[in-house]
Amino acid sequence: MIDNKIKETKEDIKTNKEIKEKNEGLKKIKIDYVIPTLDRGGAERFFVDLVKNLDRNKYEPRLVLYKRGGDWTKELIAYNIDFVILKKEKKISVSNFISLYKTIKKRKPDIVHTQLGGDIYGVLAAKLARVKNIVTTEVNTNQDESYIYNLVKRFTLSFVSWVVAVSNAVSSDIRKRYKLNPNKVIVIYNGIDLEKFSPSEEKNLLEHNKRKSFVFGSVGRLTEQKGYKYLIKAFSKIKSKRVKLHIAGEGHLKDELEEEIKKLGLEKRVKLVGHVNSAKFLKEIDAFVLPSLWEGMGIVLVEAALSGVPIIASKVGGIVEVVNKDSAYLVNPQSEEELEEAMEYLRENINSLEVASKIERASKEVKERFEIGEIVNKYQELYNNF
Repeated sequence: MIDNKIKETKEDIKTNKEIKEKNEGLKKIKIDYVIPTLDRGGAERFFVDLVKNLDRNKYEPRLVLYKRGGDWTKELIAYNIDFVILKKEKKISVSNFISLYKTIKKRKPDIVHTQLGGDIYGVLAAKLARVKNIVTTEVNTNQDESYIYNLVKRFTLSFVSWVVAVSNAVSSDIRKRYKLNPNKVIVIYNGIDLEKFSPSEEKNLLEHNKRKSFVFGSVGRLTEQKGYKYLIKAFSKIKSKRVKLHIAGEGHLKDELEEEIKKLGLEKRVKLVGHVNSAKFLKEIDAFVLPSLWEGMGIVLVEAALSGVPIIASKVGGIVEVVNKDSAYLVNPQSEEELEEAMEYLRENINSLEVASKIERASKEVKERFEIGEIVNKYQELYNNF
């Protein structure tokens, strides 16, 4: 009688264990993505595309925007993705940090994934909330980083399980700058939704001769990193009034760049056009220029390549991992002379087989390497290792 009871009890324990293991297998992995805002930018755009394309049967994502909301929160709502918006009005805000810590602690995520300023704020909050698995994505080579910021980053990155670099250039830079163990640094390029970008029907090369003007375009934050003052000065050397330059984006150098445009008498030919829909903007220009002084990757280059526009770019950092001499025209950073020569050459040879070949090659290569689905799969493999 007792033996039968023991046998029944063992069978019940075994059954309960199997049910528990089965239920745990179905349990979704909760991930908090910590980022300052969803303002328009390549890094922010990628985080939105990443969470939109996660396998929602396995993962339960939430974005924590610890500074303010942003333009792309509407997409999160449309895709039924949870998000939290906090307010950070000062550079250092104890109350904001406490709010961030509390919202992470309350949810108890399995993984916290940070980016941009989240690599300090988010990592520390996650560590205090006793989150075991912390991932941070590094998107730039940060050549203007201060000594104090560098020390703080070294400290916070010591708590991170994995550091994802968006290019080999970023990987090499952060391993040296932050004294990181190479074994916890992994390279995963940022990806893009290929369907959003496609060549305009108006991009038929034979149509360029019929246009009233040739338009160079660029997209990026108006900061020192993007090298726009060199681009504007280089453009001023192009004398044809049929050539224009449109720079899309916002940033703290806006007033300074506008003053430079006035100084050079370019008000009718150079426009700072502010925030734009990248896909639409790229369809309206004839050639794309990215004159960055340093760059982690430059996801906008992928967008330009998919849009079928020829590319001129600085040969720095992760840029040369996206395009090369066979798919774009590469110039040295800060070289006004090389920028001007490349723009003049491209404008004069826009209908050539050479330009057509570079456009075709750029499009083909980015389609093979930066499709969002493949990139998301790599992140999911990383998450599954925890």
